[in-house]
Amino acid sequence: MIKNAFLVLIIFVFGFTASEFYRSELTPIHNDTQVEPAKDVVSNLSTDVLGQSLDKPLSKAEQTTKPSSKLDLKNVNKPKTSYEVFKLLMELDSSSAKDLEAYLATLGRDNPEVRNQVAWLLSAKYPTHALDYITTLLNSGDIDLSKVVLQSVGQNHAKLAWDWVKANEKEMDSIYKNIAEKYDAKLLVLNMLARVPEEKWLAYEEAKNVIANGPQKADKYRLMTVANNTASSDPEDAISYAMSGVNGKRDSDLFNGAIVNLIDKDIFRAKELILQNQDIADMSSVNTIAQKLIKNNQFSDVYNLANGFHTPELQKSALQSLGSMLISNGLDRTKEFAATIRSDDLRYEIVRGMVISMAVNGQPVKDQLALMDSAMVNIPVEKKDFTYAYTMRDWPTLNSTEYNNYMSDLRSRDKSLAEAIEIKSKYIQKN
Repeated sequence: MIKNAFLVLIIFVFGFTASEFYRSELTPIHNDTQVEPAKDVVSNLSTDVLGQSLDKPLSKAEQTTKPSSKLDLKNVNKPKTSYEVFKLLMELDSSSAKDLEAYLATLGRDNPEVRNQVAWLLSAKYPTHALDYITTLLNSGDIDLSKVVLQSVGQNHAKLAWDWVKANEKEMDSIYKNIAEKYDAKLLVLNMLARVPEEKWLAYEEAKNVIANGPQKADKYRLMTVANNTASSDPEDAISYAMSGVNGKRDSDLFNGAIVNLIDKDIFRAKELILQNQDIADMSSVNTIAQKLIKNNQFSDVYNLANGFHTPELQKSALQSLGSMLISNGLDRTKEFAATIRSDDLRYEIVRGMVISMAVNGQPVKDQLALMDSAMVNIPVEKKDFTYAYTMRDWPTLNSTEYNNYMSDLRSRDKSLAEAIEIKSKYIQKN
């Protein structure tokens, strides 16, 4: 009884979180925080609860011959609160698939919460029957509940759901009238299938085919989401698969999806792979590695990563991105980072961007100027004077004492720059 109550509790939570899961699985993942779907929770716990994995559904015979509850299902009280819904699921837990279907038929469509919860119970316990039940729902015009059933089976028994989707294109057209919505639904199932280790490569290849023939044929971010899920169980295996590629072309989407998963397991391995495969590295993967290194106070590794790119375009993008991350770690860190950039011209450009970010974040003008003084020593006056003047444009009004002290000090150490700033400041004030 306790085990059954535990399963019912899990299914109850499913019903309330299903829509959030649907949205999150269709949104690309570009950070180092991964949210495990509820499927994993149920798959892991169901072995203890039911004595078998939910990924191994009962046969059709078992589904229909399992003893029914002794309840008169048509006379079960209709719940009005969440607690009453939970009690209802407890009462229905020992019911057969046929009884659950019969009870669903007694519920009006004005009670979607209860209908959805019972449909989730049916789909979790009797997935094959639930998929067959979709035809009955479609014949009665119940599109919404058809979606709930398919999503529920997909979350708990992804291979069954995908096989049904492939074999029932006509029914999919009935459930999802909009082409884009059907496209999303297919990718949702494939995202869930990609998290099943023994099915991940099937899911990934099927997803590439769905995207190639879908309404957004170059849907890189949707494929990246599937790639991320595919690599979740074994990032190194996914990297090997990505590197083997097709016709000698490595799979950048799968590679970067694997990197995101590898970061929590071995961040230095992830960093090494990014620098070794710069031509297929995605900046979102670089950023995720950098964020983790900064969080761990491993700043020398951040600097090494930022300066480790060979091509000017990649190096500039990496430096700009990492520079903006570092400004919240104190003036000393920003100076330290800027000093690692070997090219004067590139350092000037990166520091200009950092100063703008510092201003946006409300960091003091004196700190912005301190960074510029440290990083722009070798930059000609005629190139940097406007940047200085623009950075200082409101300073005389906001803090005249600090402004006057700074300009006095600047005249003593770099008179030509101080004079150029005053000229440019007058121009800025007029315009």
